[in-house]
Amino acid sequence: MEEKKQQVRETMRVVCSPQSSNERRKECERFLDQTFREKFEENYELVLDILKGVGKNGVNGGGSSSEEEESIEVSVFVSKCVLQYLRRAKMETDKSSHSTNDNNNLLLRILFQSIVSNDLLSLRGKEINSVCEFAALGAAVASMKMVRSEEDVETLVESSAMHFRQNSAHAFVHYLKAFGESVHDKNVGAIRPERRKLIAEAASRACVFVCRALEEMYQSISIATNAEGREEDATLVALMFDCLAIWLNEVNSSASIELFFPKQSIILERAVQIACASGESKVQSSAMSFASTLLEAIVQQEGANREALAQCLSFVSQVATSQEACKSAQNRALEIILATVNGALKRDDTEIVSFCLDACANVLLASPESPASCFDAWVKISSSSASAFDLDKETTQKYVPNVVVVVNALATFLLENYRRNPSEMEAIRDEIGDSCREIINAVGTNPILPILVQGLQTERGLGYVFVFQILSYRMKNTFGGGDEGDNTGESNDGSSNLFNIAIQAVVDALVHFSDAREAVCWSFVGLAKDIAISRKLTKYCLRALSEVLCSTNDPVHSRGAATAIMRLCDCSKESLFLDPEISNYLGQMLERAYVENLVTPTALHDLRDGQEPTITVVLRAAVRANCTSAESLGRLFRKTSENALSAIHHHHGIQVGHALVDVSIALQSQKATHDVDTKKMALEILSHALSPAQSSVVPLKELRLLLHVFATNDNEAVFLAPVLFMIMRTYLSIYSNGSSYLGNELIDTVRLTYVKNITHSSLSNTALHESIAMNSELFQRMGISYEDIVGVFSGTTLNDVVAKVLDMNLRDTNANFADDPDRFPSVYGLAQALVRSDCGYVLSNERLELLLRAVSMSLRTGCSDENAISVLALAGDIACRSIDSFDPKKASASFGGNKVVGVVHGSLVNNNVSNVKLVLPNWTFNNPKSIHLPQMTLPLLLRGLLEAANEYFPAQLLTDIAATCFAILKSVGPAIFREALCVALGDENDGFPRPSATQKFKSGFIDDITSEATMQHVRNFKRSLKKFVGGKRSAAGS
Repeated sequence: MEEKKQQVRETMRVVCSPQSSNERRKECERFLDQTFREKFEENYELVLDILKGVGKNGVNGGGSSSEEEESIEVSVFVSKCVLQYLRRAKMETDKSSHSTNDNNNLLLRILFQSIVSNDLLSLRGKEINSVCEFAALGAAVASMKMVRSEEDVETLVESSAMHFRQNSAHAFVHYLKAFGESVHDKNVGAIRPERRKLIAEAASRACVFVCRALEEMYQSISIATNAEGREEDATLVALMFDCLAIWLNEVNSSASIELFFPKQSIILERAVQIACASGESKVQSSAMSFASTLLEAIVQQEGANREALAQCLSFVSQVATSQEACKSAQNRALEIILATVNGALKRDDTEIVSFCLDACANVLLASPESPASCFDAWVKISSSSASAFDLDKETTQKYVPNVVVVVNALATFLLENYRRNPSEMEAIRDEIGDSCREIINAVGTNPILPILVQGLQTERGLGYVFVFQILSYRMKNTFGGGDEGDNTGESNDGSSNLFNIAIQAVVDALVHFSDAREAVCWSFVGLAKDIAISRKLTKYCLRALSEVLCSTNDPVHSRGAATAIMRLCDCSKESLFLDPEISNYLGQMLERAYVENLVTPTALHDLRDGQEPTITVVLRAAVRANCTSAESLGRLFRKTSENALSAIHHHHGIQVGHALVDVSIALQSQKATHDVDTKKMALEILSHALSPAQSSVVPLKELRLLLHVFATNDNEAVFLAPVLFMIMRTYLSIYSNGSSYLGNELIDTVRLTYVKNITHSSLSNTALHESIAMNSELFQRMGISYEDIVGVFSGTTLNDVVAKVLDMNLRDTNANFADDPDRFPSVYGLAQALVRSDCGYVLSNERLELLLRAVSMSLRTGCSDENAISVLALAGDIACRSIDSFDPKKASASFGGNKVVGVVHGSLVNNNVSNVKLVLPNWTFNNPKSIHLPQMTLPLLLRGLLEAANEYFPAQLLTDIAATCFAILKSVGPAIFREALCVALGDENDGFPRPSATQKFKSGFIDDITSEATMQHVRNFKRSLKKFVGGKRSAAGS
């Protein structure tokens, strides 16, 4: 035996040594495999003997290696043993024979001893804990494989307890922990589902024994520790906590009653003490995990000792709410409370939930490290309650007393933080905002309102304003409100309108707490729709906000008040502004504030990207408040015009942009026919803005906004001729120097103007001719003759104007149009409008041929994004128009009800005349049709789309190409689409989509893409197209 043992050790030493050759190492590994696997029965005593010698002081077994060398050897040895025996256990048959049972017992002895050996090494300071855990896991899985009946699990657990108690408590707990982790983990061990189910059921019953055994073990260890006067083994205690948590959490939570009946267990009491003690360590985390798991489970059980439970929760609550407690201890105590809430909610134990809610609220007053976690209990309630916002449900009502506690605590918390450091309030609101608002999700708005009203009247009223600001994002006015003669404090049914009363109290806080202005103003921005339900309440708020706007010198307060007024005006019905109290007070005040610039501005460097100046916000409110007064709107427009001209003349770039936005707002508000002076002033601004001398000063974004207002807001074609003349004259000047971004914007404005006039019921193509006559006096004042107008327009109708724009681009002699993709969106957008309106006057003869050629070339150009989308949209519309019997409604219906696929969505199937962006006109059907397309148009365009998908367009645009082809298929029908596709693909000599493509492959594609299954959804269509062009790829322009 000694000789064989020495041989095994020498072999292990060779395997572990870095100096060993590969051949020698493999030879030794084969010897170990033979010893530990093939001759298991012969050598198990040898294995046990080697393992028993591990962990003793000094040199083991007559070997000459040092402890460090032995550590490496034993690690390898144990790992190899467990793996080999695990494989052997897997090969064991299920036959109940004496020899098999004996082998199982031998195997268990080996596995148990391997855990003990590794555990002893770890106690001696060797860093092989991972090997110890691995050995425990191997033992657990291997023992599971031997289970043939439910009694086997209990036998395994009990026999391991008897075996380990005499050898190593660590090994016992390691084994139980690994066993508990492996019961339901399908990734551990190749165990059949039937056996795993058997193990799970048996382990569930054995969980009671595990709890009892660990409780007794802890008691005996605790007694021995106290008797010997030594410190507690923190590693062992942490391991016991982890083991218990795993068994209760993953195996059987109902076994928790074993540790809480008839009285609280010693190990739980100790776990709570450790978790709530100062400091931060592994044993404290394990104690918290165990205590949380046990308390969450015990509150769901009948028969638990309520008195002991109350004592335990009271102790935890005292630590969590103590100002002197260590933050780490406070956090752990709070985690235990939250776990208890989770369990109590499952059993609907209102008493425990209420206690924990109040405890969490009081934690706020103890300056917690993470305030947001104090509201996690409300998150759990809101996710488990289906009765939020419904005051008639019992679930909502029973936690209302807790709402009082948490709102009061939150108000105190916010007030103290504001007094300590006001600059951090925004960060605090961001941190706790979402969690706080779960209170409303749990109980609704109405229970909170009287608490706020009462709190606002106290000396801590400012804190309640901050609470209102946070909660206002989820508040709802469930009481409604009347229009004429509504009582602010009463709802429609005569009951007390808590919402209106609360809003009034908040408004009154503006007077008492100047620090509350920012919070109140921005809260009203979010609640504008709910406030606007009651006209009387709206007027009450508007008057108070107006006083703040006119009296404050703080730019933050000024901006908040202006924004709140604007939102309230936007959300109110127009009838509100017929009220003399509003028109005579609010309208005049806002007009005066804008005209005389009485508002404290926000510094330009403090404005965020895209944020408007405060004065612009005031203008928006003034325009809305004075919507019934043409005189006031006229004065506001003249003031915006003066500001714009001054900014342009002084070359103030940023101010020019802001001024143009103001002009756009004021111009858009004009409803009556403008006099000559007003039109001249508006055109003067546009003329200066379009001047080449101002190109470096005028921002393109703001200029685009102004152009779009001119193009789309003129319902009576009052500005049409002079505005279009100025745009075309500027475009001609730009065009002579090459294309530019401004030139593209001007073409887009022409498109919007054209679509606006041909789709408006009272306007038509001749609207330009009528507008020229209407503005003859204005043209004379501007020094523009009729010959100048006809020369710029190349005629007197809108068709003449758009024809000229197309000719200038499609016949461009300075540069190839297809080589400048930035022009595609504006030019092709205009062409698409002509195709849909069936404007054969413009799209005929040579111009139509040039357009088809340009589209065909563009499909074979490496472009992307908006440029590529415009090509696809126009190609799709032309392809549809080329067939007499096409029906665009079928394409629109095919996309209806489906989530939009790709960017191309609306432009392909849009048939909505009321589109706010006026992107496209409705499809027009003339009989006979005006646009006469060549017979081969559809096959040629389909070929171009397929080539774009196969080679020229970026791979990410395949979805949009598929959507285009799908819309064509639905519009023209499968028969015509199939015939055109056959022509587009050519024969097998065509070499498309690749040289190896056969006629059979192409026929298969045609059958697949026109099949009933593919035509059901655009996603199926895309899948078929993707297979045809070869799947994912990188392409030009990507």
